[in-house]
Amino acid sequence: QSVGLGGLPNEEGVVQLDASCMHGPTKRAGAVACLERIATPSLVARAVMDHTDHVLLVGDDALRFARRMGFVEQELLTERSREAWL
Repeated sequence: QSVGLGGLPNEEGVVQLDASCMHGPTKRAGAVACLERIATPSLVARAVMDHTDHVLLVGDDALRFARRMGFVEQELLTERSREAWL
């Protein structure tokens, strides 16, 4: 219950996720940070690596990129995680 769908939110009550991936042989990497409303940040990080010249996208830029790549937004805060946060 610490991260991901149903994970504990930040101080404002928003679940934000980070993920990164690296491909050693090609020395490529991709990462996202402070990504909201996307349950699969590791897949978004992979898309950053595969489809951009960037290594890291953060916050609103990461969310805009995820939307453009077809990732579906959803509420990540569950009732259980909201109660634990409160």
